[in-house]
Amino acid sequence: MPESMQKKTLRTLFFFLFLAALAGACSSPGKGDVQVQSNDFPSRFAATADTLFSHRGLTGTFLLSNLNGSRSFAYHPARASEAFLPASTFSIMASLIFLQEGMVSDTERIAWDGKDRGWEEINRDLTLGEALKYSADHIFETLAEKTGKARIQYWLTRTGYGNALASGRSHNFWMNGDLRITPQQQLDFLRKLYRRELPFDRGIQDKVLAMMLREENGRYSYYYKTGWARAGSPDIVWNMGIVRTGDDVYFYVLNLEVQNDEEGEYRKTLPELLLRDFGILPGNMGEFIDSSR
Repeated sequence: MPESMQKKTLRTLFFFLFLAALAGACSSPGKGDVQVQSNDFPSRFAATADTLFSHRGLTGTFLLSNLNGSRSFAYHPARASEAFLPASTFSIMASLIFLQEGMVSDTERIAWDGKDRGWEEINRDLTLGEALKYSADHIFETLAEKTGKARIQYWLTRTGYGNALASGRSHNFWMNGDLRITPQQQLDFLRKLYRRELPFDRGIQDKVLAMMLREENGRYSYYYKTGWARAGSPDIVWNMGIVRTGDDVYFYVLNLEVQNDEEGEYRKTLPELLLRDFGILPGNMGEFIDSSR
């Protein structure tokens, strides 16, 4: 995404977040067809989410929960039970499968096939973690073919991943096939991964979680994976992640309908704005905008 577009997206979202702060005391959050459910979060956060979504004409859901579920937030909870293509978020599950099946190691560099895909970051040899980070779907397609549908289907069924259907007309069934998963199922999947409760070796779950790490310092650790499903209309984008702070762990999922590339960037900027406003990530919005320059 061009830097100018990213700045525009950030400033636009910040403007509407400012409006939400002004309106929070006097507005009715989640009014109309969209509901907001909040447990142990101040009511102004509902106004923030409602403003960021509705004032931009966005259709989507945002889920947030701490480790034991005592604190939770849901914008548009009805949508959280609707199933969608997982797109590149499936690479979390796929990485678990490929490592468990011995198709690749976490340190192995997977050879570039020489095809120019228009992005320098993936036009090279990649580790599995780098392929996950940069959504190098061709790597996952190759490893999926190597693993075979039968073994992938076994792990989808055993894990209870979405509707567990590794089928469809396309070999990359997570992008164009029959596989579907709900935002709530994505949140539950993240929680199980963090707790090492998935039916994979604990060491493998450790490795895949480490692949998701994007930022770590003395205040927090921030893990996430995005996805973009273009098989239907409108496109569907995802951002699902984990934030470990000094006193708790939070899981979140964003699922959003988008009409163009600019709206698609909300998959990255909108969750971070909400997490900062909720006080889960440190810093104010002005600092966040300045850091993007």
